[in-house]
Amino acid sequence: MQKWARYLVVFVWATVSVLSVSLLHSSHVFNPNPQGRWVLTHIIDPVDNENKRIEDYLLQRHSVKAFDELVILLKPNMELRKNLEKQGYIVSFGNIETLLDHDPNFQSPYFLVTSPRGEGVYAGNYGVKIQDLEIAQSYFSNKILSNFPISGCGNSVRAQKFFDPQSIILAHRGEP
Repeated sequence: MQKWARYLVVFVWATVSVLSVSLLHSSHVFNPNPQGRWVLTHIIDPVDNENKRIEDYLLQRHSVKAFDELVILLKPNMELRKNLEKQGYIVSFGNIETLLDHDPNFQSPYFLVTSPRGEGVYAGNYGVKIQDLEIAQSYFSNKILSNFPISGCGNSVRAQKFFDPQSIILAHRGEP
């Protein structure tokens, strides 16, 4: 075989190999978690007045389809659960006593934004005027709100480790 033919065979083999590996790997690079979505978690205690403001706000709007929205009620309230589910939210119950055992400084309402990779990117309050969607959109579009005016009860970051929103949503959908 001539020398140029060998170079051609090696070139074609190398090109096909690189393209094959690139195609197999590209789905992981461009979509690291194809099943994962941004999750907005609202943790409320239905008997507290500040929580009532968040509860009313959530009931007045529908769940936003761009995100998975999870509401964790710290005290069982079946009527509230049913009304929130009608608005498109995924609703789960949490135990305030167990939460306080893990984090005695926790105070509701509590808002958590979780990335598709399961990383908590925001944990805290809603703001003077409820700005949950603005906060989430800022992280979703990589434009962090530097002047976000936080008000209300302080919250500990340790509390976000107590909840696993991605797992709750997958369990709700019946996925492993």
